Amino acid sequence: MEMHELDMRESSLPYFHHNLKSMLAESGFAILRGAVSEARIACYHQMLDDTYDRLNQYVKNEGVAIAPEDYAKPYNGKGGAHEIAFRLNLGQIPDKFFTVANPGFSMYDVIGDMRFGVLLMNFFQRPYFPSPAEQARRVSFDEEDEYKNFAGAIRLHVDATHHTPHQFGLNFWTPLGPCGETAPGLQLLAVGYKEVLDFLKVDFGKSPRSKDDVYINQERISALEYNTFENFDEDLLYRPRMNAGDVLLFHNWSIHGTYKTPEMTQKRTSLELRVNCNSFTFPR
Repeated sequence: MEMHELDMRESSLPYFHHNLKSMLAESGFAILRGAVSEARIACYHQMLDDTYDRLNQYVKNEGVAIAPEDYAKPYNGKGGAHEIAFRLNLGQIPDKFFTVANPGFSMYDVIGDMRFGVLLMNFFQRPYFPSPAEQARRVSFDEEDEYKNFAGAIRLHVDATHHTPHQFGLNFWTPLGPCGETAPGLQLLAVGYKEVLDFLKVDFGKSPRSKDDVYINQERISALEYNTFENFDEDLLYRPRMNAGDVLLFHNWSIHGTYKTPEMTQKRTSLELRVNCNSFTFPR
């Protein structure tokens, strides 16, 4: 295994969980090679493709459409077809749509075996639960695909500045096919948890119960997202090549974004399977 990588076939060994927690604390992420069977990945990839098709047909039947220029606007609190159309335009399907379209199934089934349960119990050492920010996402760099069930590139950022900073969380980022070479992948900065909090001047207060209870310096958020390499060493960038069955695990204060090159002409579908706990700090 290379740096930042662990083999899930060794997850029953004592050092696995120690090494995983160290990687997440010191660099913010770890790749779990061979974490999910290729057969399971292929099954859920097909189910997601079918779900995108069925949801598009539902929206069309309901006569709902959102123009590209409106993609970033709220859907005025309307649910049903309006919310579905809005999310589809961004290439997204949350699990609540997936479970309705596929009764008895959840995107979380992909990481539903006992090894992941043991991993989560060892890591959190406390109760944990699915995050409301989970989703499938399609990415394409073809301009013809923009706002048509595909997202474009996302700049380097930290998830916690966008949702649930009062809850520490993990993201089991799972591509449903090879990525990082001919299909867009992710890039991450190998920066420690404490270093990110210090840079963003995060103040959790005494006992935050909502995102409004957490102070994050807005100028530092902009500096991180728009002037990243004026503040962090570009040599810390990590751009993994991943295969179907690999899982990229990172926490909600990890610095990451889309990795794209002109050679990446293939499309990508991936799962963002987020799991949170009620503690706001990195588990000891």
